Amino acid sequence: MSQKPAHTAAQVAAANPGQSVWVSANAGTGKTHVLIERILRLLLAGTAPGKILCLTFTKAAAAEVANRLSARLGHWSAVDDKTLDEDLKALLGKPPSGEERALARRLFAATLEAPEGIRVRTIHSFAESLLGRFPVEAGLAPHFTVIDERRAAEIRAEARDRLFGGGKGQPAAVTAALANLAGLVNQDQFADIMKELDSKRGDLRRLLERSGGPEGLAAAARKELGLDPEDTRQTVLAGAAADGAFDKLGLMRAAKALDEGTQGDRDRAAAIRAWLSMRPARRADNLETGYLPLFLTREHTPRKTIITKGAKDADPKAEDILSAEQDRMQALTGNLRAVAMAEATESLLSVGEALLRAYDDMKRARALLDYDDLIEKAGDLLGAGGGVSWSHYKLDGGIDHILVDEAQDTSPAQWDIIAGLAGDFFAGLGAGDGDRGLERTIFAVGDEKQSIYSFQGADPARFGIMRNRFQDQVAALGGQLPEVELAVSYRSSAAVLKAVDAVFGRDAAADGLTWDGKPIHHHTNRTGQGGLVELWPTLTPDEAPEIQPWDAPLDQMAPESPAARLADRIAGKIDRMWRGKDILESAGRPIRPGDIMILVRTRGQFADEMVRALERRDIPVTGRDRLKLLDHLAVMDLVAAGRFALLHDDDLTTAVVLKGPF
Repeated sequence: MSQKPAHTAAQVAAANPGQSVWVSANAGTGKTHVLIERILRLLLAGTAPGKILCLTFTKAAAAEVANRLSARLGHWSAVDDKTLDEDLKALLGKPPSGEERALARRLFAATLEAPEGIRVRTIHSFAESLLGRFPVEAGLAPHFTVIDERRAAEIRAEARDRLFGGGKGQPAAVTAALANLAGLVNQDQFADIMKELDSKRGDLRRLLERSGGPEGLAAAARKELGLDPEDTRQTVLAGAAADGAFDKLGLMRAAKALDEGTQGDRDRAAAIRAWLSMRPARRADNLETGYLPLFLTREHTPRKTIITKGAKDADPKAEDILSAEQDRMQALTGNLRAVAMAEATESLLSVGEALLRAYDDMKRARALLDYDDLIEKAGDLLGAGGGVSWSHYKLDGGIDHILVDEAQDTSPAQWDIIAGLAGDFFAGLGAGDGDRGLERTIFAVGDEKQSIYSFQGADPARFGIMRNRFQDQVAALGGQLPEVELAVSYRSSAAVLKAVDAVFGRDAAADGLTWDGKPIHHHTNRTGQGGLVELWPTLTPDEAPEIQPWDAPLDQMAPESPAARLADRIAGKIDRMWRGKDILESAGRPIRPGDIMILVRTRGQFADEMVRALERRDIPVTGRDRLKLLDHLAVMDLVAAGRFALLHDDDLTTAVVLKGPF
């Protein structure tokens, strides 16, 4: 086994299996290492492998934890006594007893023989196994099947097409809502709206349930917008044009003053008199086209000049009268926008609710569950009867210790599952029912700053909220739930960490960084190691003529663009370091191109431009480490040739092949 750095006091406290712990960790501080150490110490304390549940965020993370645990236990079963004692002493902080040494050698076989081994699962995988164990209690068909995102997308598309097709059973309100949305957006925008509805269907479903359906939610939206339930575009215009809704005498007085001004003033006066002379219904019809433009621009902003000096001199009160009417017109446009937003929202809710219902009906008829269903159904199962149910009783004897990895990316619905599982951990005798008298514990490790915001409904604030909730539960029993902070980084040098702290040391930058506003400080374990952070000036676009050849590639980056210039600058820096024989101090030799890694936010055009800039200088480069196969030009040409071979009567496909390299 490789030599490991000495454990910090925070890591030792976090891995202590005798108490629940809440861990807040910075990047590179050994979160996964602490998680594995805690599981090992639980096993050495006598906890049966099947009594431990470790929930991770991704399948890759679950596989990594499981593999590292297996490797460590396998190592213990095969090494000599001296090596084993050294490893156990480093883990436990004391020399191992004979019983602990013997147990350590048996653990590898014990985990293999356990029905499920050490349960290291994603939250979705655990929810699937839970529902598979209690399908009747969850109200599911025992033969249900979990579908992946691709299959779920196909069913949602089928539900959408069924909705578009209408039919005898489709309510008229849904058909009208579809027509309204189609009139507001183009085809691509409508597709984007449907995609957004699909991605937020869980939130929409919960909102609809809390509000009593689309009607209740639409009413709440109208209230929030300051509208009455019966407000429409026509009623708002009619109200603004009704007798008594405006200062008619004042406007007639202002029109008289405008007659003494410029030609523009006189035209405005004539338009005001014409509008005032109309009947209320006609005034409403003419309000937006003939009257409102007198006071507001096309963008509905106040006109800077509504009366000139000559007219103001004729009647000083005229400007105040016209300004008041201008404010009224601006308020009217706000009301009209609110009505348009309310009506669009009502249409969207109607379509969204119908789409959700059609999608759910199709899944139910085929006994299918998607990933969101797994979380929702598992949460409902564990929350049934206030957490007192047959399934809860059966589970209560099976889990003594829960460990949550990457807890900052756990959604509220997923936290409900965890809270349901741990419901009896801190209640009466259940708190001490673990193996060999070890208290039942919960362990969570996360970093709010690393949250993948909104992914799978992630809510970083829940990390702090759930910490407080569990702390209150432990305090009610007279105990404590310590919060441990892992701040010592094993990944970055002091120079990088100091730069990060300097950036977020300013209040404006630190605002919103953490849930409770706690300041962030980083420390490094790599003391004495070199590091350098350079700040380069921002590159802005240069003025260049808009001349493009007719056959220029659409995705080609202009040579004067900031991204292209940045790539060229980075390549120049590397070229000087390499050919200038700069010394890599950690290795005591000149720098080679293989020593340098260039990190980018996304693998887009800049990554391609960076590779080209390096190749122009004959600097060895491995190229992009990842690409979308179907977006590669050579693959697209092969696909086009295949389509032509299958259907050579398709003129468009034939043209694509003829234009391509074949």
